[in-house]
Amino acid sequence: MDRDFGGCGETRKNSGKKLQEDGAIEPELYKDEETKYKIVHLLKEPNRETKHNSIVEAIRRKDINDADGTVKGKQHKVTARRSYCILNKFPSWLDICKKENMFADALKRSAIVNLSPECGKEATSRGRLERLAKEWKPRWYDRKLKEELKPTIVICGGTFKAAIRQIAGASDKLQHASTGMDYFRDEELGAVFLDCWHPAFRSRHPVEYCYFRESCKDIITKTPSRVGG
Repeated sequence: MDRDFGGCGETRKNSGKKLQEDGAIEPELYKDEETKYKIVHLLKEPNRETKHNSIVEAIRRKDINDADGTVKGKQHKVTARRSYCILNKFPSWLDICKKENMFADALKRSAIVNLSPECGKEATSRGRLERLAKEWKPRWYDRKLKEELKPTIVICGGTFKAAIRQIAGASDKLQHASTGMDYFRDEELGAVFLDCWHPAFRSRHPVEYCYFRESCKDIITKTPSRVGG
């Protein structure tokens, strides 16, 4: 149950929309000692209601193929690839293309959190995103990140600017990777926030992946102990 805004599947009186639960895909694997980094993918908002009012349950049932270890669907496949990259020492594009049968495990060891658990639109304007980040901060930051998940890496999928504006002092402490990627180290949370494209963004996968890989190598290797390992 979400003590701040109601529980999974509940309907908000002011919008008539059901809340969609999010969080760790497989909590036991997320917390497992073998999961070197606690990775949260911070996204915008669900664009449709799910059968169980849970995007986590929907991913488990529809997108993860336990039979062959792969992940279905473009968005979640990109999400899984990003997790696999960080959890497995930043393999090259050619190498990671041979490891798609390991993507399901990488995704299970990760978490997905939306700035808003309320269903919205497929395209979210910058102004709307700012409002969502502010309105729902007690949930996505205070409850989900700080209390429940305690991540070491937060991959912001098109949410970086909106998110860090809600974190005290973050805008004054931005840093830049050698690739140009913006990032922020949240000392209180003990996590690094990465500015990335949304996983559904239309891009050439090799180009996007190589940029992500080189940025992460640069940022994570020079980030203090709790994040850097």
